[in-house]
Amino acid sequence: MMFQSLYLKCAELNVCLQFPENWYITDTKIASLFQACSGNINVKIQFFETDSIPEIIGKLIFKDEVQCVFQSLKNICCYCGNYTIAESVDEIRKKTLYCRQIRLSEKQNHIAEVLCSSNVGKKHTVRSLLVWGGLPHILADFRRVILHSSFLAYKGKAILFTAPSGTGKSTQAELWRVHRPGAEIVNGDRSVLSCDGGQPYAHGIPLCGTSGITKNRSMPVRAIIVLRQGPENRIRRLGAREAFTMLFSECSVALWSREDTGTVTDLLTGIISSVPVYLYACRPDASAVDDLEAALALAQGG
Repeated sequence: MMFQSLYLKCAELNVCLQFPENWYITDTKIASLFQACSGNINVKIQFFETDSIPEIIGKLIFKDEVQCVFQSLKNICCYCGNYTIAESVDEIRKKTLYCRQIRLSEKQNHIAEVLCSSNVGKKHTVRSLLVWGGLPHILADFRRVILHSSFLAYKGKAILFTAPSGTGKSTQAELWRVHRPGAEIVNGDRSVLSCDGGQPYAHGIPLCGTSGITKNRSMPVRAIIVLRQGPENRIRRLGAREAFTMLFSECSVALWSREDTGTVTDLLTGIISSVPVYLYACRPDASAVDDLEAALALAQGG
């Protein structure tokens, strides 16, 4: 089998996606925005087509409706498909679309292999390949985490609006873009958080939601805003425990990995101690921009 390679920059990491030459990427614009050089690879994800998903070996350590994770002495294998909680091992294997294997001896080399059923087809997006490759788990190895948020760039810093889907993250980011010259939406649905040297950063990511907006930018975080809808604008700064609970619920974490959960917990704790996190119940109009900007200026001295 012959392969082709796609090199991407994701949250300041160089990622190599290697997949069969008869596959092709449909979202070429996103691929070009995040294109990286072929040197200094931090992560390599290899995709293979197979007519037979590997036999399940090892102990079941995690199971939900979309993945079943098994660990043996040599590997961690994530079988991904559409499952019911009560299905047997044989039924899991039959319904698996792809299986991601991480050799424990290779874990620190950041190499993952993804064995895909021939039913997955030939057309793929950057998003699907990164998700199949276990992007949240990969990012946790480098002390990074995906936050479900609209990423707004304003005056050289990031303001992140986070909330469950349908709350109005994209609406608030768009209000800033319209009413504040120079405000720019970097991603309408996702950002990656890091905290290197005590400075929290937000990074663009080659995944986007219905807004279709994503850019390859990184910048310091000014504030994180937990949004709620309300009849009037009310804002308050959250304490550390409350902020952690709300942010963790909006993070993409490989819950099967105790190590990843601990890493993300430490990362969020550091971020919360360095930048303010606010709960903001607000209206979907320009007054929400005015009131939030005034509150940030007051809290941060202008």
